[in-house]
Amino acid sequence: MPCLYPESGILFDSIPLGIVIQDAVGAIVGANPAAERILGLSLDQMRGRTSADSGWHAGCEHPAMVTLRTGQAVNDVVMGIRSPRGEALTWINIKSVPIDTGDDQPPAGVYTLFEDITARKAAEAELRLRTHFLEVAQRMAQLGYYVTDIQAQRWVSSPMLDEVLGIDQDFDRTVENWSRLVHPEDRHKATAEFTLAAQGRQNLHHQYRIIRPRDGQICWVDAWGSFECRDGQAWCLIGTVKDITERMEAQLELERHRDQLELLVARRARELENKTEALVRTSERL
Repeated sequence: MPCLYPESGILFDSIPLGIVIQDAVGAIVGANPAAERILGLSLDQMRGRTSADSGWHAGCEHPAMVTLRTGQAVNDVVMGIRSPRGEALTWINIKSVPIDTGDDQPPAGVYTLFEDITARKAAEAELRLRTHFLEVAQRMAQLGYYVTDIQAQRWVSSPMLDEVLGIDQDFDRTVENWSRLVHPEDRHKATAEFTLAAQGRQNLHHQYRIIRPRDGQICWVDAWGSFECRDGQAWCLIGTVKDITERMEAQLELERHRDQLELLVARRARELENKTEALVRTSERL
């Protein structure tokens, strides 16, 4: 039977990855200091236990047990375990490697290597939460963001911007296709402002209409952008696009009422002027 312990004891003891050695039936026969620290158990406490032990909260699908059953290595299995002190879950990324006997016999044992990724999992959870808050805020404000690669002439967008523009994941996000979203009457001005801002590496702000591919609806948007430069050249544009359709429609309606009022006032003024002139002529004849 081959020796289950690695030849380099120094490496075994000093490596930051947890390493557990199990025999042919899955019983733990060895563990390095990192494994003791991550699992919260000493080697004496682990010795003789298997990965199928219910205390690990892992069950028979633990990678080590799968490797012993199949003879195949298992990679990148993420699992949560609890320490004997009943603390919060410790998250580990596990790899199991069979200890080959050199013939067609089942594995003589298994090396289980694992990394503590608890901090990374917590950071990922925090990022997901912040992303959720950002998406909620964007939805409330009807505001999405984009990043445009100037050299590649392509852009990426947030889910909220996709909703504002009326596009889906299949939309080919090129600068040319962006210009096609713009209303024909506003397209030349919007494209010219983008080109001028890129050449002068100036911040971008303009308002224009778009035609949403999803439903053909005409919407007003308020677009802001800031160019990021490398070696004196603009390489990307980062910005936001806000749906301002309701505001613009209200503003245009107000302008129409104002124009109508001005016409009415002008008409009444002319009528009053004509009446005044008529009275003057009548008085002169008298």
